[in-house]
Amino acid sequence: MWTPGQMLEKVIGFDAAIFVETSSFWSALGLSKKRAGTPILASWWKSRAAQSRLSQKPPPSFPINAFLQYKRPEYLTSSKTKEWRYWKQPFFRFQITPHQHAALLACASQVGSRGIVAYGSPAFHLRDDLFYYTKNRLLVRNTHFVAAERLSGHKKYTYIDAVTKGKAHSDPKEVVPLRLDLADNSSPPPRVPSDGADGSAEPPGITVFAIARRCAEQAVYASPNIVGSVARYMEAVASALRVLNEDEQPVSEVVENFVFAQVFSVMSGIAWLMRQAD
Repeated sequence: MWTPGQMLEKVIGFDAAIFVETSSFWSALGLSKKRAGTPILASWWKSRAAQSRLSQKPPPSFPINAFLQYKRPEYLTSSKTKEWRYWKQPFFRFQITPHQHAALLACASQVGSRGIVAYGSPAFHLRDDLFYYTKNRLLVRNTHFVAAERLSGHKKYTYIDAVTKGKAHSDPKEVVPLRLDLADNSSPPPRVPSDGADGSAEPPGITVFAIARRCAEQAVYASPNIVGSVARYMEAVASALRVLNEDEQPVSEVVENFVFAQVFSVMSGIAWLMRQAD
């Protein structure tokens, strides 16, 4: 995976570029084999800003076959909203940003049949859902994906879950979402986390630190420059753990997870924010 970063994303349109080899990923799209992919070229975009920033942060030389733009949707529950009449139930909505969409279309026209270019937007809105889906590796399965080309000429997009057809607005047009889930399932799974009645629920700290460590590691491997390099990050973690091990008492898993998360925070300058759920 290659992540261009926030400044570059503004001019090339996508948040993440991935080369996916897993056959089930492509079969979920109705394809018998994976897309070949293509290296990213600055010539895909006509703007000087895109070409200048790509020269400063060159894209990888390996081929890419999946380009994704992440969108954070609104979760709307009022019958007074304009699109309520099409759904008559709570729904999600995100705005289609003109310059971002134009950049995605420029990418899509060059990628052609060698890959896919799509938006990805959560089909959930609660923080607890995010933690649960992350821990259980269900994020993709609970995300609504839609090909960028299908939203051309529209300003907004609405949907109710990960698999039901969405609607592109202003003149509503039904849009079939992409199914990028590797599981053989036609509907998103229910979220039924343990309430602790059977003693299976983990203490909150264990869950939170484990998720924080996983997020930190994913960020470091996706964008090593955020902490200098993967090697520097792992060396700093190892050094911290050596200090904690000086009393010859084994470090617990929750402490180890905390160290991974805290070292990432110190090296990247990114703080963790925890807030009690309503």
